[in-house]
Amino acid sequence: MNTKAMALKLNGREIGREITREEATRAKENGLVVVYGYSDDTMELNGAISAEAGAFRGNTIYVTRDGIVELETEDCDCCKYFQTAKKRAKAITAVWHDEGDPVWTYETDIPHETFDIMEEGKVFCRGIVFSIEDVESKIDALLKLMEENPALPIVPMVDGEIVAGDNFGTWMGRWGDARVDKYLIPSKDYEPMIFKSDDDVADTLEKYLSATEFDALPEDEGECRQLYDALPWTKAIIVNIDLPD
Repeated sequence: MNTKAMALKLNGREIGREITREEATRAKENGLVVVYGYSDDTMELNGAISAEAGAFRGNTIYVTRDGIVELETEDCDCCKYFQTAKKRAKAITAVWHDEGDPVWTYETDIPHETFDIMEEGKVFCRGIVFSIEDVESKIDALLKLMEENPALPIVPMVDGEIVAGDNFGTWMGRWGDARVDKYLIPSKDYEPMIFKSDDDVADTLEKYLSATEFDALPEDEGECRQLYDALPWTKAIIVNIDLPD
């Protein structure tokens, strides 16, 4: 589903029934963000960003792939997070109209589609739908992690479908999601790389330890967790290399 299809689906809904939980989940899966007004003082965001912001008689928020960011401290040159967020954030302004029809509209440089929310036969809100990729691409997200973690290695994880055959010497991929994580190379052959974010203590210990060591593990979960945490994890920036579009 793209921005146009989502906007068409939501167009004409009544206030209070703007988007269902299932539609919000589908929007998230497709990297879409739906923005609309609620009452006279709230901006709602659903989908790839799920949040709300105060907007009494209008307000401007700033968004990145991570969600809404606070930029009130823009004179704080010592705040590394702020400096990074300021360069990445895109503005969305909620505009209040005293005359109504619609009461709410939104202004932004982010490419978007619009849809109308109705109240008693009149347009209450002209909402917007945009793609999170138009706020911050996945390569932008990777560059942000590299800037914030200059000492970490970068580990690409290539989708198996990209190199499923031996017809060619090189293969095209696409930048996917990136994150900071810890990984472990299993001691056994043909076992996949283990990521600490999966938090699968028993499975990890079974893959990493010998059969004798695994059978000798204590029954206490806390002690197993300590052994799990003490394994030789490597911290890195993990970036997925996905199938090309």
